Amino acid sequence: MGKTLLRWLLVGLLAGLAVGAISAVVLARFIQLPAVEALTAYQPPAATVVKARDGSVIGSFAAERRLPVTFEQIPKVFRDAVLAVEDANFYKHPGVDPSGMARAFLRNVLSLSKAQGGSTITQQLARNVGIVSREKRLMRKLKEILLAIEIEQRFSKDQIFTLYANQVNFGHGVYGVEAAARFYFGKPASALTLPEAALLAGLPQRP
Repeated sequence: MGKTLLRWLLVGLLAGLAVGAISAVVLARFIQLPAVEALTAYQPPAATVVKARDGSVIGSFAAERRLPVTFEQIPKVFRDAVLAVEDANFYKHPGVDPSGMARAFLRNVLSLSKAQGGSTITQQLARNVGIVSREKRLMRKLKEILLAIEIEQRFSKDQIFTLYANQVNFGHGVYGVEAAARFYFGKPASALTLPEAALLAGLPQRP
């Protein structure tokens, strides 16, 4: 009886999410969304360069450490680790993953541990577009879903992953896998070992 109830609960939840996704597409006509072009147009704050009297550079300082890389420069061990931790169905879903949201919902209901989110990599990337944090949670989530769907229509999966890998916050003002690899391990991302890649993949842990 318990398994049957759980199965029907899961089916009902998936059906509800499907209806919600369709409704979200319809509502997109009536909700003003930020432009996804902001993902590629972003310019991090310029570094402050300190020079000596003779003009030689002593050092440079910036609030954000960023070293953008191409998809080919992102090591496979890191890509695999991120997909395992954040979004196993990344290359299959259209921007949102109802099954992942359902699993997160059930884990949160059946467990007393820290709440887990069901946001995809694309949804996490959508948060960087300019969703207003002061908006009500439901509206923020709806905009996030709509933007994720739009991003998937405008960019390839590899482009989306590259944008994510270059913009994700690893703490201490470090953004992107290349800067994180150099900050935490003193090496380029291409030299990351499997354990190091797994550690970096688990640092953001966004819901």
